[in-house]
Amino acid sequence: MRKLFTTLAACSFVAASFAATIMPESGVYYPGDINNSGVIHVEFNDSVAAPTATINVNGSSVNANMFEEGVTGRFWAVEIQEALQDVVTTNGTEISLTVKGGSETVTGSYTYMPVFPLTSITPENYSTVEEKTFNAIFTFDQIVSYTGATIVSGDKVRNIGSGNGKTVTIAINESDWATASSKQNSISVQLNGVTLSNGSHISNVSGATDAIVANYFFNETVAIQFLGVNPDPTDATYQEVYDGYWYASFMFNDAVSLVEDEKTVCATVTFYDGYGEYLDDVELTSMDVFGGWNYRGGYYSVDVAVPEVPASASGYASVEIELNNVSYNGKLLASMPTVTYYANLPSKSVKKSNMVNGKDTAGINIIESNNSVDVYSIQGNVVKQQVAPEEINNLPAGIYIIEGKKFVVR
Repeated sequence: MRKLFTTLAACSFVAASFAATIMPESGVYYPGDINNSGVIHVEFNDSVAAPTATINVNGSSVNANMFEEGVTGRFWAVEIQEALQDVVTTNGTEISLTVKGGSETVTGSYTYMPVFPLTSITPENYSTVEEKTFNAIFTFDQIVSYTGATIVSGDKVRNIGSGNGKTVTIAINESDWATASSKQNSISVQLNGVTLSNGSHISNVSGATDAIVANYFFNETVAIQFLGVNPDPTDATYQEVYDGYWYASFMFNDAVSLVEDEKTVCATVTFYDGYGEYLDDVELTSMDVFGGWNYRGGYYSVDVAVPEVPASASGYASVEIELNNVSYNGKLLASMPTVTYYANLPSKSVKKSNMVNGKDTAGINIIESNNSVDVYSIQGNVVKQQVAPEEINNLPAGIYIIEGKKFVVR
């Protein structure tokens, strides 16, 4: 990082020259709208000390206050709302703004809308509905026109034709709703191309110029299901573990809650060195548990973080995890099944060769018996019977039980 800073310091930059800008430069202006917070933003090319702002409306000029944004003298804001609050009282009045700072001048033109024409949305925006079939009603203080309406829920989209009126009613059908992947489903109703009789565009959405949008939710009845653990310890017995954290994700079809106490997770990670010798146990606590919606996997998860691999660990780790105190809708679920991983660790302190009982024979495993032996998995299942000692090295990489002892094959 120090080298990077040194390189940057050695570079020289030449500031580009550009004209002063005003944001927004034109469009519909609503006092206090979330797009501009009641102000117009101006950026000058050079630092200025005391710029001035003049608003022209109905053949008259009104001075507007300005305040600096930042400390460079280049960024300023015009309090246009305050200047016009006693001047303009009707929607659709055309106004212009001239801002001067030093040798720079910038202008903007706007359709001023002191009174937002949308008076109500029923049901209210972002509310939860009791039934999937209902009417979304948009009420205005004057007649508006719209080019169409769009109903969106998940991957379902339905378009409706154009219309006009002081009251616009959009009928929502049960078939408009997408199949819920969780207990909560949502739908969005959007009026497009909404304009007043004078052609002014209106919107209740930040960044849009002609859209009125309402969003609704419906609570589905979904039985909670435990979907398993990722990675599956059956399929990932020898999950490769690198430096840093990795996670065991307990998966559900809906959001669950965890009681925050020391019993939330009963988990132990046991580390071994490259010789299969015990190194250390790490007990996990509730601080190692996270949760939320898994966007890539499409499920809710409770993620247990397995701690960083010790510097001296280069053999394998035994990871045993049991998740407790999981609740759904206020009711505790039965304890999740205990999962166990046997994970290979990256080689560090020892050379990459096969170690058995602390002995290294240039890649050939040595056992205490000269006779053929039976090889078992760490779970106790028979892997291969009557294996000659010199053939053990040819087994797939992993941890085995031979003559009651653990053997690591790399």
